Formats: sequence, C-alpha cells, structure tokens
Amino acid sequence: MRATPGPGGSTPGYGGSTFDSGTPTSALASATPEGARAAHRFVRTFLEIVNGFRPPGQLRPLCLPETVGPVTAELTRAARRVTPVRRRTARPALLLRRLRVCEPRAGAVEATAVFVGAAGASWAVALRLERRRGTWLCLVLDVL
Repeated sequence: MRATPGPGGSTPGYGGSTFDSGTPTSALASATPEGARAAHRFVRTFLEIVNGFRPPGQLRPLCLPETVGPVTAELTRAARRVTPVRRRTARPALLLRRLRVCEPRAGAVEATAVFVGAAGASWAVALRLERRRGTWLCLVLDVL
C-alpha cells in the first residue's frame, strides 16, 4: 500500500495521519500497553542473550514448547552474526535501534526490531507473541 502525503505534505509514519485507504495510522500500528511491554521484554531478553549477558536457556520459558527448537536455532544464528565467540563484556555488541509493535488481534502481538552492531552494520528481527494461559509466549522469531 502506497503512502500519500497527509495534511501539511507529510507522509504516514513521518507525521501524516492516513494511508490511501483512509485508515488511520493508529489503527494499523497499535498494540495494547501489555502487548507492547511483552514484546519489549522479549526483545530485551533476546539482546541480552546475543550480547552474552544471559545464557540462551533463559529464552525457553518465553516460548511455546513446540517452538523452542526453531526459536533457539534463530537465536543461535543471530548470536553467530554478532561475533564467533562472545565473552561477557561491559559493552554490548548489538544495540536496539527501533522497536515497532502491532496487535493484529486480541492476544497476538507482532513486532519488528532493528538493531545496530559493530561498524554500523544493521539487521532486524521479526517476532510473533501470543497470550496463552496468561503468559505472552513466542511463536515465531525470524532474524533478517
């Protein structure tokens, strides 16, 4: 969907308020505060693991049992992109640049996170969390 300039000549995401369809931007990219907190908590844990501050096993309670394998594989792939062997240091190798969260339906959150690494290299993660039995759990994690 192509963005059209909003009032004042700006485009959506840069101060505008609508898309071609007339749907308010807030309806396209909104999430409940609880869903946004869950996504932020997951991304923060992901970063701490990739940066070597936490062991990878700490991501297990944040995932559905049947998705632990694929999520762990993506986490391992991400950790290898940062450095081959990461020792615990005071300075993180990867920093969160931007986190976008939306809630396509009640109890489901989709998020994208953009990171910046050493020498300005950037990459992204897409994830889906669902609320199951009162807990937000990861179903999908894709490192892009």
